[in-house]
Amino acid sequence: MRTLDAQGLSYAFGRHRLFADVTLSAAGGEVLLVRGPNGSGKSTLLKILAGLLIPEKGKVVYHDGEAVLDAARLRRGLGMCAVEQNLYDDLTALENLQFFGRLRLGADCGDRARPLLERAALWDHRHKIAKSLSSGMRQKLKLLAAVIHEPLFLLLDEPGSNLDGAGMELLHTLILEHKRRGPVVLASNDPREFGYADRVHTVAL
Repeated sequence: MRTLDAQGLSYAFGRHRLFADVTLSAAGGEVLLVRGPNGSGKSTLLKILAGLLIPEKGKVVYHDGEAVLDAARLRRGLGMCAVEQNLYDDLTALENLQFFGRLRLGADCGDRARPLLERAALWDHRHKIAKSLSSGMRQKLKLLAAVIHEPLFLLLDEPGSNLDGAGMELLHTLILEHKRRGPVVLASNDPREFGYADRVHTVAL
C-alpha cells in the first residue's frame, strides 16, 4: 500500500508561528481533506508535504509498499496542483502539458496529452497560448499537468478554484481515478469539495 506520513511538522514565518506539531497520514484508496481558516497554513503544509519547503521540525515519509521513496523517486511519483502553481504563459495548452509530462517522466508523453485535453474540453484550444485561456481553462490545465504522469501521490490545493460545473465533474473524476493508485491530500475550504473526503484534518490558527 502507498502511504504518506507526516510527523510533528512545525513552521514559522519569522516570529509568526504558522502551525506546530502537525501530524497526519493518508493511504491509498482515500482522500484526506485538510481544512482550516485562511492564514492557518494549509497551502504551506502542502508545500512541505511536496518537499518544496523544509519544516523547522518534523518529517514527511512516503512509502510505496515496503519501500521508502527517496527524493528522485518522489519527484517522479508526486503530482501537485496548487493555487500558486504557474503555467508557461507563452507556451500553448498542449505544449504546457507535454512539458510537465516530460519533466516528470523524462520522456515524451504525447499519447497521454490528447485524451486528457479531450476530457477537459481543451483539445480544441490546444494551440492557444496559456495566457489567452480563461481562468477556468487554466485551472483545468493545471489539474491535467498534475496527473499526466499518473502519480503515486496527489496533492491538491484549492483545486476547484475558478471551475464551473463541468470543471468540478472533471476534478471529481480525476480524484476518484487517482485514489485507486495512491492517497490524495486535498486542502480546501470549498464546500463543493467536502464530499470527496474520506477523512478530515483541521489546521487551527
